[in-house]
Amino acid sequence: MRRKLVLWSLQQGIWRRAAFLLADTVLIALSLYLAFLLRFDAHIPSHFLDMFFLTLPLALALKIPLLVLFRMYRFSWAYVGMEELYNTGLACAVGSLAFAAVLFLLRHWPAVSGMPRSVLGIDFAFTLIGLGGIRLSKRAVRHAFTRTRGSQGNGGRRTLIVGAGEAGEQLVRGILREKKTGFWPVGFVDDDPVKKGLLIHGVQVLGPKERLADFIRTKQVEAVIIAMPSAPSRTIRTTVDLARKGGVQEIKIIPFFSELYTGEIKVSEIREVQPEDLLGREQISIDTQAIEHFLRGKTVLITGAAGSIGSELCRQALRFGSAQLFALDIDETGLFNLEQELQRRFPGHKAQILVGDVRDRERIAAI
Repeated sequence: MRRKLVLWSLQQGIWRRAAFLLADTVLIALSLYLAFLLRFDAHIPSHFLDMFFLTLPLALALKIPLLVLFRMYRFSWAYVGMEELYNTGLACAVGSLAFAAVLFLLRHWPAVSGMPRSVLGIDFAFTLIGLGGIRLSKRAVRHAFTRTRGSQGNGGRRTLIVGAGEAGEQLVRGILREKKTGFWPVGFVDDDPVKKGLLIHGVQVLGPKERLADFIRTKQVEAVIIAMPSAPSRTIRTTVDLARKGGVQEIKIIPFFSELYTGEIKVSEIREVQPEDLLGREQISIDTQAIEHFLRGKTVLITGAAGSIGSELCRQALRFGSAQLFALDIDETGLFNLEQELQRRFPGHKAQILVGDVRDRERIAAI
């Protein structure tokens, strides 16, 4: 079963990359043709049409390998972000510069002499728009579908998010992305006056926390989520009191440690407010610079990597810039799931999955 699952995953990955490779080939060819077409006002002279057909194989031979080099076919299509778009732009820029450099070296060859420089600039613009657009398409469609469909169609409760910072933004993004969370965000509450009226993923910042009870009544709120992982207990007590004054009984919170250790807020981490959240607690400060200095550029081996602690250590090792990660465990299924997650969250990092028992001396020595 495990082997079939791995083979199926590999086949899916191969088909996905082949589809992207074919799409990129078509887009690169189309971009160059449109560049000639735009340069000559939709009437390409025969000499320059021949030049297009002659230079097209050169453009493909230069740009496609560079896309592979920049790991463009290792992106997770559904989770393209700023880092992936930056790499896309960089790959397009290097490819266009390489194309221009080779044409410059061949400038004395009659077949390509007189190549309009504007064609190269237009070609770069169309290539960047095309390659970036196709990689953003799935996320854009999913986002539009999610916003249109809404969690209310799945029984989502009208929810106010207290805290319009990074934690709140990640929380709302997760709620909108996942199909069935049980929540539907109808507004943010934040004390920062600069944020009032802003839209975050289409959800408006309504105003300060002191008006929480009013917002609950006007927005017909059914649940409140406190998205302030590092807030002191006094702030949490005040927020809970205001929510209850507004008539809301379902009050949830993001745990204090979730943001500190993962750097990412997940919807699954939301839980009920507990007595210890309302009591005083010491502020914990983690020296992330020291951790990064210790891990960056190093090869790291983590045993028990498929467990909850081990998998989190793997995430942190990659997050803080380890050069190479080896994840060891005897749980093949757990390692498979970990590998899929690491590839999605850290597409540009190296992580090697190893199946083995720490009690096996020969295996450990070989590693």
